[in-house]
Amino acid sequence: MKLAIIAHPRFPIKSPYAGGLEAFTGALVEYYQSVSEVTLYAHPDSEVNCNLKSFQIDNSQYQQYPDIVENDFMLKVMADITKEQFDVVHNNSLNPIPILWASKHNIPMLTTLHTPPYSKLKAVVGLASYSPFIHFTAVSHSLAEAWKPFINDKVEVTYNGIDLKRWQVTKNPQDYVFTYGRILPSKGIDITIST
Repeated sequence: MKLAIIAHPRFPIKSPYAGGLEAFTGALVEYYQSVSEVTLYAHPDSEVNCNLKSFQIDNSQYQQYPDIVENDFMLKVMADITKEQFDVVHNNSLNPIPILWASKHNIPMLTTLHTPPYSKLKAVVGLASYSPFIHFTAVSHSLAEAWKPFINDKVEVTYNGIDLKRWQVTKNPQDYVFTYGRILPSKGIDITIST
């Protein structure tokens, strides 16, 4: 089976990962490699053990015009995916273009929802969810519930976890807090630290 994975292009898929979305995508590559022929569409600096396809990204342009650069990247990705004729595409980008394109061209696609609903993606997800080729999963039950009003389909949950075999756990409490991922106001880390 030929499988394509689409990563969000802002950060490379390589260790140490920039955040949870990148770690999740890296874990997908490792898992799918055992059962499929995998092609990852991601940032050109990604380091993965599969076929990597990418398109040049000008980081200074990305910072100044993120939507334009990202949309251009995704249009190139979807044109290539259409040409390559994959059996299935697992979309992990935060961009509406892959969902719209797959819906229009009847490309079997699973999109993992990594964020709460936001306007740019809500309408596209709602429209595309009527296609029998488009399906959705979320990284938590709370995200699945948040997306439920906008999707005409069941939203399964695939946890945004980590491989516990890669981390040593010790149970001797210290006077510090450890977190892994990007620090954003919506994640509530300040609330966790203050309690």
